[in-house]
Amino acid sequence: MRSRFAGLAIVVGLLVSSSAFASDYELSQTADPGRDAAARNLFETGRKAYDAGDYQTGLTYFERAYEQSPRSGLLFNIGQAAYRLHSEDKALSAFKSYLAQTPLAANRVEVETRIRELEQGTGPTTPTYVSPEQAAKSGSATPLWAWPSSTENVDHPPPSSEPVTKKWWFWTTIGVIVVGGTVAAIAIAS
Repeated sequence: MRSRFAGLAIVVGLLVSSSAFASDYELSQTADPGRDAAARNLFETGRKAYDAGDYQTGLTYFERAYEQSPRSGLLFNIGQAAYRLHSEDKALSAFKSYLAQTPLAANRVEVETRIRELEQGTGPTTPTYVSPEQAAKSGSATPLWAWPSSTENVDHPPPSSEPVTKKWWFWTTIGVIVVGGTVAAIAIAS
């Protein structure tokens, strides 16, 4: 019975530590400058297509850019392109994800209005979104999210510089292994 408990303790310890390492690995993938540069190029291509009225191509490029660099602003653009294509489910999902990732979004009220429109199936009551250049010319239209000109951005995750020994899961894993080893040693000695 004790050996089963020790084996279970070791298995639980390994599962906890492996899931913690996996989540850190996923976070580290978002900070790759090469992927970010590729995403910016995809974004620019998508913006040009969207501005030209080719919303399907714009949507495709915005989605590909988001896969490379998960910036929350890209979710807004995905929602806009999907909305223009009358893909209500995709637009609704993108807008909700955008607000979840950017709770202090400057256009929060407009996006919430768009979400209500989509959920209720009513016609558009929010403004049409255009490129920042077109918005500056017209003075009344709200611009799409634009790629930031600097590398410092609130929707870009900060680099992880904290050492592993400062993470809670590291010491939890050590504790589980020590306890499991002690229980195993006692079980074997008995």
